[in-house]
Amino acid sequence: MLAPRHRRPPDLTDAIRGWFAESGFQEIAFEAVPDSEGSVGVARFVGQTAALADQRLFSFVRETL
Repeated sequence: MLAPRHRRPPDLTDAIRGWFAESGFQEIAFEAVPDSEGSVGVARFVGQTAALADQRLFSFVRETL
């Protein structure tokens, strides 16, 4: 899992990293991008997997403007 995120207020990077950890991800790396407000993290899922049979993951809806 690769997760880019800015660090502008409100800086949610610590909270997001915690949410990943609580969801079974092990952080591999997290770095602030030099000379920018960006950051990027890499995590590996090490938690228990669950069967996804018969579960809808996405719904695509045509939007008219």
